[in-house]
Amino acid sequence: MTVGIIDLNMCNVQSIINVLNRLNYEVALVQSSVELQNVNKVIFPGVGSFDETIYRLQHSGLFNVLRSEILNENIPYFGICIGMQILFEGSSEGILNGFEKFSGSCKKLKHSNIGWSKLHWKNNDLFLNNSSSDKFYFIHNYYVPTPTYEGQTSCSDANEGILTSISSGCVHGVQFHPEKSYLAGQKILQKFLES
Repeated sequence: MTVGIIDLNMCNVQSIINVLNRLNYEVALVQSSVELQNVNKVIFPGVGSFDETIYRLQHSGLFNVLRSEILNENIPYFGICIGMQILFEGSSEGILNGFEKFSGSCKKLKHSNIGWSKLHWKNNDLFLNNSSSDKFYFIHNYYVPTPTYEGQTSCSDANEGILTSISSGCVHGVQFHPEKSYLAGQKILQKFLES
């Protein structure tokens, strides 16, 4: 199985590659729709602005193809940070539309959220059996507010208003960085890869 990592030359993808190498998975960087056809699962890591991410996806020819795959749940997808945020309709950070897999938009935090937090887990197979004592690493300025999203699988212990993970079928997104969250994060990535 080949795991595709979306690479828009916006962030360091090496930390996610390192985790996947430790887990003995074959990794391929995906920068075009042609390369997307050669992978079995997709991980979209990221730190970046909403509009710049969407612009680069459009410019690379990935936006429409990846959006269609996600909306139709044709390919297992795991979005990290901005990779989760673009699953929604948009962001107050910009004017471009996201993939619109989930309703709602990202909002700006009053203060940057940087550091470790425990999560309140809800029911979802991918995230089941996670310890309530596990901590995950966050670094972000925008967030998805949590009224009650269908598919919401966790919220932050530090701030219950921040949606921290969401799932629908084979499409998953997390606001935290599992690749920087040591064994707790590695366990979640491994569950995605084995699902």
